[in-house]
Amino acid sequence: MVTIARMRFHILNSNAIEGIRTRSGPLYDNHFYAARAVALNPAKFKADPCLVHRMCFGNIQFWKDRGRLRKQPVWIGVGKNRRKQVLPHSLDVPALLEEWAVASDELLFTPYQQGDLDNKELVGRANLLHALLLCIHPFSDGNGRVSRLIHNAQRLTVGLPWYTVRYQERRRYYAYIRAIEKSTFPLFREIALDSKSA
Repeated sequence: MVTIARMRFHILNSNAIEGIRTRSGPLYDNHFYAARAVALNPAKFKADPCLVHRMCFGNIQFWKDRGRLRKQPVWIGVGKNRRKQVLPHSLDVPALLEEWAVASDELLFTPYQQGDLDNKELVGRANLLHALLLCIHPFSDGNGRVSRLIHNAQRLTVGLPWYTVRYQERRRYYAYIRAIEKSTFPLFREIALDSKSA
């Protein structure tokens, strides 16, 4: 069982990673609502980023495209010089998400159900799937918070405890995501887009 204190700690850290320091208001309340839903029924949310996004941002007036995949190009600032890094094209996002869901089943859920993985392997595979979802960047905004909740839904589904990326660990966290982005994501992207065109 995930305690309320653990969920609040998660939300504060997850928001802080995104530069948001609120402890109240709609953004915080919705995030808590989504975290609670994930904790109570992780299997429902383990491969549905759109549902988690809608729960996190659904009743926030200024938030556009709540729960919908992005339709425009996006980029993020990377490194000390904040150079812009262009993310996958919006037209590729549905195929990439579909392949991510398949990978979630093949790499994590099916081997778990068959008893083929120890906890260390489960953690590694859940972390990889989390990083891949962040590399896909399916939404215009809110990807980090949603992906961290999905990560916990997947962890809870396979019997792992809730995990919070602490604000103080963000540099190591970003370094891991960048490493997956350079090493694993290009092949993942190629497989997803090849299967789309087949």
